Amino acid sequence: MGLTPRLFTPADYEDLWALGIGLTDIAKFSHGMDHQLPKDSLGTEAAEALRARIQAVAPRHLAFTSLAAG
Repeated sequence: MGLTPRLFTPADYEDLWALGIGLTDIAKFSHGMDHQLPKDSLGTEAAEALRARIQAVAPRHLAFTSLAAG
């Protein structure tokens, strides 16, 4: 068994909350790989909004899948 007891699809993301796992993204109005995002999608405002979400939830662990955003 890995991080979760089964493989989750993107449509199942809300089911992860019961496992204490939450997902979010820093680029709320853009999507794609790091190199495809507009420069301002990872700017100060986006970082501050992410920081506020992290502080509100206070996770024990935090992981990034984006090198540029992280």
